Amino acid sequence: MYINKIYGLFGDAYKKHQFIKEIFPGTQKPRWQDCDSCVVAVSDEKPVVVLGSDFEIEDYGNVESYLDKYVGRPLPFSIRLNACKKHYRSRVSLCEDEIEKWVGKKLSNIGGEVSNINFKYEDKNISIRQDKTNTHSSVFVVGTILVNNIDVFKKVLHDGIGHAKSYGFGLLNVFSLI
Repeated sequence: MYINKIYGLFGDAYKKHQFIKEIFPGTQKPRWQDCDSCVVAVSDEKPVVVLGSDFEIEDYGNVESYLDKYVGRPLPFSIRLNACKKHYRSRVSLCEDEIEKWVGKKLSNIGGEVSNINFKYEDKNISIRQDKTNTHSSVFVVGTILVNNIDVFKKVLHDGIGHAKSYGFGLLNVFSLI
């Protein structure tokens, strides 16, 4: 599992997704999250430099063994989740009063005990893919995890949580320590 910070990557979520697929062509589903000044990406491979690109990549290499030292220690995290539920054949946004229970359920099996959870309901995330507009409800969650099952934790870091992962949702970001 490789961690990278990408600076200078602009555009809506779908455009970022397309750039990230170019940077990591051998990774089927790279995970990513917008952060303050960069995009954090998790992939199965090192990034490929795209000639003529305007962004800069900080490659932190393979971090799986690095994560082992956090078992039993509190670790701050953030995650952006797509707050939705199935309604007939589509997904609809959750009401604000449904979000707290939903967030707790999403974070219930991530390889550790979660505490100090705070979340913020964000504006709709709108992206254009071909001629179709995609709208996602966004909830940004921060908290602390006390890792007690490193194998489950690494799987969640690699696979992500929830829906709309290619649009920047679902990456459990604990990489602010790097």
